[in-house]
Amino acid sequence: MDDRRAALLLALLALAGAVVRLALAPAKAAAPGDVQLVSVDTPPTGRLSATARSAARLARPLLEGVSAENPKHDYGYSMMALAETLTALGEQKPAMGIWQQVTAGHSYPRAKVQLAELYLANGQMDLARVELKDVLSDDVHAPAFQRKRDRVWVRRARGLARKIGVA
Repeated sequence: MDDRRAALLLALLALAGAVVRLALAPAKAAAPGDVQLVSVDTPPTGRLSATARSAARLARPLLEGVSAENPKHDYGYSMMALAETLTALGEQKPAMGIWQQVTAGHSYPRAKVQLAELYLANGQMDLARVELKDVLSDDVHAPAFQRKRDRVWVRRARGLARKIGVA
């Protein structure tokens, strides 16, 4: 791949990500001029709006292309974005497969928690427990900067662990 094509692909991917984040922003009434920021690591809440669904549909082919060409692109973050997009579009089985690929090569709490949620949605309690235990045991030994970065996902893992009785 030549440099221009790679730069264009990265720019399109960044634009698609920005559109998805903008579309996933909470739709609460704001005063004129207010700015609403949504973190990449903050999970979306509730159902997707029509705008968010169309943004996810636009982002999907870009993310699939990048992930097919180089599954390790951006240290697995492109694959995680694809899995989140598929989950948002209601395609749980393909999303689960991608989350499994990500967790096979990385120990990101973001990936493990969302995989555990899909396992729970499909009634696979034992597999969900394994993922949640991994997140909680890894967090104890993580450095401070990583614990701060992953705290959203660790909190979510603790909540799920309490619900399903993980020791």
